Amino acid sequence: LGAIELVMGMSHRGRLNVMAHVARRPTQEIFAGFEDVDPRSVLGSGDVKYHMGATGEYTTRSGGKVHIHLVSNPSHLEAVDPVTVGRTRAKQDRTAERARDKYLPLLVHGDAAFAGQGILAETMNYADLPGYTVGGTIHVIVNNLLGFTTSYTEEHSTRFAACIARRQSIPIFHVNGEDPEAVIWAVQLAVDYRQTFQQDATAVTVIARSTIPSSPSLFFIRRSKSIRRSGKSMPTTPAQPGRKSRLLQFAPNLKPLKNKREQSSKSL
Repeated sequence: LGAIELVMGMSHRGRLNVMAHVARRPTQEIFAGFEDVDPRSVLGSGDVKYHMGATGEYTTRSGGKVHIHLVSNPSHLEAVDPVTVGRTRAKQDRTAERARDKYLPLLVHGDAAFAGQGILAETMNYADLPGYTVGGTIHVIVNNLLGFTTSYTEEHSTRFAACIARRQSIPIFHVNGEDPEAVIWAVQLAVDYRQTFQQDATAVTVIARSTIPSSPSLFFIRRSKSIRRSGKSMPTTPAQPGRKSRLLQFAPNLKPLKNKREQSSKSL
């Protein structure tokens, strides 16, 4: 895809896992952070380690090298969003050629935070403005139908947590989190769309729970364990085909979604 660096923002939950397996930070360094460095301290080390950033290098299956920049999160959940996008824009501005392709921003969200924290909506509002655009951000929502202690029925007023992204003309891919291959395929599709059309793309990973009650809005989770089994069979990706061919497999007549501002100006 031509990317040389992934600028990643996420909340504190799962951060240590990402440090070890994505940023490739040595585990001994991570575990050392759990030790109290000051024996005179009575407060302990706290949860600072869960908010710290990391850098590293990830080697792809094809042997390519991608630099990983996990941005420090100064607070909980979505506070890191504008920091991640802003850092990406700064790196792109210092690059003369194919800057949008080389630096790819990725934001990982929880379902409750994506729908409930306003800073996410503010950040997405700048996505297509010339002074702030980064050529599209990949949003991955890990939807476990639970917002800390809040039930999914009390998280948001819309049908899905990702509905707030509908105000922008960007694709939203829903996929069952219990099917790893389908998750990979959906994320690949989101990245292909971003790299091709330079727009945001959102992939929603729905983690099925055994306690899910019968609900029309959640029926699609129970209906199938794989999105491949509903409607037309989902094409496989045997040897990493090009992003355009993968997009055409999904929708032969796919075109970049127009900005709503452009649509309203034409109608006038």
